[in-house]
Amino acid sequence: HSSLHSAMATLILDVVGTYATYAESLQLGIEDEMLNSTSVGMASSHVQPAKLGETVLIEARVLKLGKAIHSAQVDIFRKRDGALVATGQHTLYATSHSPTSRL
Repeated sequence: HSSLHSAMATLILDVVGTYATYAESLQLGIEDEMLNSTSVGMASSHVQPAKLGETVLIEARVLKLGKAIHSAQVDIFRKRDGALVATGQHTLYATSHSPTSRL
């Protein structure tokens, strides 16, 4: 492909969303709750292409950092013109709240 593939954009949304919630949990001192978490939801929209080799900017913000459910919004922009390439929400469940969980 000559542009950012939607599967790669989704992977970026997944990884960056996870790290955003973990980074915020570190600041709040609740990182132990994030050590055992799993994705339970992800929604993404792929809006504009980004050409192969083109620089993109990634912005993440935590929407919720609850006792068991955490979520983040992640946006990918083209650096050259600021156009939105992809956007998504990532929801995680902290399995440490359910010792018998088999997720």
